[in-house]
Amino acid sequence: MQSLPTLETPRPVPDAARRLCQDLEARGIALWSHGEGLLADLRPLEPETEREAETGSATALRGRPSPARAFLCQTDADSLLSQLPTAIVTASGGRRLTLPDPTGPIDLIPIGERPLEEVLVDFGLGPLGLAWREQESRFCDPVQARADLARGRMGPTRVDPSPFALAPRRFWIGARLLSEQRLEPEAALLEAARAAIQPTAESLPLGAPARRELARVLAAEEPAPGLDFLYDAGLTPRLLPGVTREAGSRLGGLPRLPVLRWAAWLRGCALQRAFVELRMPHALGRAITRLQRAHPIDQTVSGSREIGLRKLLQRHPPEEIDALMAWRRWELESDPATTAADLERLDSIRGRIEAAREDRARDLRRRTLALDGQAVMELLDAGPGPHVGRALAHLARHVETHPDANERGALAQELRRWARSAPSTGEIG
Repeated sequence: MQSLPTLETPRPVPDAARRLCQDLEARGIALWSHGEGLLADLRPLEPETEREAETGSATALRGRPSPARAFLCQTDADSLLSQLPTAIVTASGGRRLTLPDPTGPIDLIPIGERPLEEVLVDFGLGPLGLAWREQESRFCDPVQARADLARGRMGPTRVDPSPFALAPRRFWIGARLLSEQRLEPEAALLEAARAAIQPTAESLPLGAPARRELARVLAAEEPAPGLDFLYDAGLTPRLLPGVTREAGSRLGGLPRLPVLRWAAWLRGCALQRAFVELRMPHALGRAITRLQRAHPIDQTVSGSREIGLRKLLQRHPPEEIDALMAWRRWELESDPATTAADLERLDSIRGRIEAAREDRARDLRRRTLALDGQAVMELLDAGPGPHVGRALAHLARHVETHPDANERGALAQELRRWARSAPSTGEIG
């Protein structure tokens, strides 16, 4: 696995955060950038994003999630609130204040008079043991986190006491950092996690908090580092028995469609138990179940009969069918035993699906024609029969090439034109 490149110094923070820092620094309060926002600022921009930023394009951040912005403030909560009356207390005891901003909320963490190095070590996980002060253009890095990031590694900031025993939610946070930052866990991190599994079994956050963190792991370009960590630490076998280590390793080859990655990762475990443990939303749980039941798609849609194909199209929206095709193709291409005939059969199924989709779309357009069967019979002065279906099919094809013609007058005129030629071809009996 290739680690992400790092910059020597972080990119400037967004304008609102920069103005906030300058204002509080001018009042004698030192601010240190920290956490996910700092980690994102230490990564080079993607080429497309960099071009947009350089040209001042308004689309530079559109559609891209902004990292959480956090600043460690060397003051107490009361002093911060007196300076920022619009800040909202978002953690008990004033441990965190939050300011809204269009690019994402800005968290302010008052640390009082505690030494900054001690505060960073208490965060437990290497990438969080790093801070940057723009006012002095310097890092505070008591655990050598920058060096670890550069070599694609993540360790604990302390071994005793274990960071996971002190705060069990760090199992989930650690998995997310490993996947999003494309890091590998140090042996000391795994040892600390394994040792803490049993003591933290009753206090480990489950339900929605665990699901949200797992969703971010699964959404990463490379989910394997975080999922492998959870498995190797012993958390996955305890929480979701049946999920294999291999399941996490193969997700990077799949499209980043949440329901698809959930379905592929949870394959093999008792779904209902997993849904209860993770408080899975009902709609997402049903979609995961549908995908697992329809996989592999080349067995669901087998033979020449069209009944399986019709059921597939009825039960799954287009994006789920595309996900099933991608899932199966990835499996086949990853299996050394796959033959050219296997891939050709899958391509044939895709062709049948596309043809069936077009037939369904044509039927839908036919049902939404400005003229229905009764109107056709009245205009033709004819009773029911196969000629009505042929007339509607002709009008549907006409509307495909002449979309503006789907109104009663224009279709009636086209129907009469078609009818005049129909007797010679036997279309009207």
